[in-house]
Amino acid sequence: MSVVRETVEGGSNALRDAAPADLAAAARLAVLVRQAALVAAQAAELHEAAKAELTALRARVAAGGADPDDLPDTCHEHRPGRRAILAVNPELRAFVEARFGRITFTAIEKAVADRFGPGVVSKSTIADWHKKNRSRFK
Repeated sequence: MSVVRETVEGGSNALRDAAPADLAAAARLAVLVRQAALVAAQAAELHEAAKAELTALRARVAAGGADPDDLPDTCHEHRPGRRAILAVNPELRAFVEARFGRITFTAIEKAVADRFGPGVVSKSTIADWHKKNRSRFK
């Protein structure tokens, strides 16, 4: 490093007297400095682009009148396929969940068939719902 400082301060005599290894180190350092300057310039460009995108997004949200964080949770539950009948029908869900822990899944299936009609839910549907939402029923 001292050779680099001497080269800058001492002029061409220091370059003539420097060892080849020191000159190679100085050249590598110069390349690294140029690369660092390029990275800093790219980072500044990316920062400006991100600020512009954020401003545009905020303008779109303001025009639409809704902040994405204020949207109801159901907007975030977009999943492929059909939703479970217990997720769609709140009356059926309340009926089934009220019986969890008191009677068996088979007995719940029979109670649902008596109240809502046969074939509305199966024992496996009830068991899957219980397993998926188990933490709520403790």
